[in-house]
Amino acid sequence: MSPIEGLREFTQDDYPALGELFDAVLPEYPGLGEEIRRDDGHIKPPARYKRWLVERGGMAVAMTDYHQHNRLYHPRKYFVEINVHPDWRRKGIGQSLYTHLLEEMASLDPWLLRIESREDLLESTRLLEKYGYKAVQRYEEWRLDIEAYKAEAFEADAVKVEDGGIRIASLAELSSDPEWKRRFYELREPLLEDVPNVDARTPATFEEFEERYFSNPNFISDGVFIALDGEDWVALTELSYADDPESLWVGLSAVKAEYRGRSLATAVKVRSLQWALGTGRKVLITWNEEGNSPMLGINKRLGFEPRPAWITWEKEVGVKGADD
Repeated sequence: MSPIEGLREFTQDDYPALGELFDAVLPEYPGLGEEIRRDDGHIKPPARYKRWLVERGGMAVAMTDYHQHNRLYHPRKYFVEINVHPDWRRKGIGQSLYTHLLEEMASLDPWLLRIESREDLLESTRLLEKYGYKAVQRYEEWRLDIEAYKAEAFEADAVKVEDGGIRIASLAELSSDPEWKRRFYELREPLLEDVPNVDARTPATFEEFEERYFSNPNFISDGVFIALDGEDWVALTELSYADDPESLWVGLSAVKAEYRGRSLATAVKVRSLQWALGTGRKVLITWNEEGNSPMLGINKRLGFEPRPAWITWEKEVGVKGADD
């Protein structure tokens, strides 16, 4: 393959340039550069990652990488990514980067590659299909205009649950318990297993969870709400700051199996949205797997509006071994 003009390995000094590139590629998600920096910092051996930039005229016009997640680790499965600045598309850069990526990864003996793409990016869809990738998972994106949310319309949902003996409190309110972090971990980790994913998750130790979750500068103890039955923590919903100063992310919302069907998910969400009204942020953003009809129904009822979904694609590029 001919050398790609301006291609070089990524360095720790390149996150601002990477952020500017992503702001151009995905303007709906400003501030991704810092999020990627944090995510990179959590990739620990044996998981691997490597990234390249393409520079033209002193600016980053494209990037590619391969990476693995410690929580979804498999030695021969990789996520890959290719992004090209809108002004530099249809010049063969993306296809050249894909060839470069496969050559660089050959020594790693990958079996399966995965890539994520938004469903409205039709050119990406065509290329993925051309290269033999198959769609395997679809996560729907939903957004709520916080300023338009009518809290009074849903107050009864929370009150009914609370009148039934369930207490709803923020992590900030529960932090007087010296074991609050561990209790949150013990609630959250098993519930995370119910979230659909392309692979089974590797459990995190409490120490791993504590370091990653609570050290995130976007974590807000006031924005995480817990439902309690007596002293038992039985449901949760999470809001956190996005790097974009106008947005909040919705994280995990989940209920212990024995408490489902009692409207706890709606109640904790209602209390979290009441809190969100006072943050000055304008939009809540969440993602739900398309088969999670109960949570999709709750979000729709609360006023969330659908946006284009994100698709996970995969392709076998090697021979599956006995241990794969």
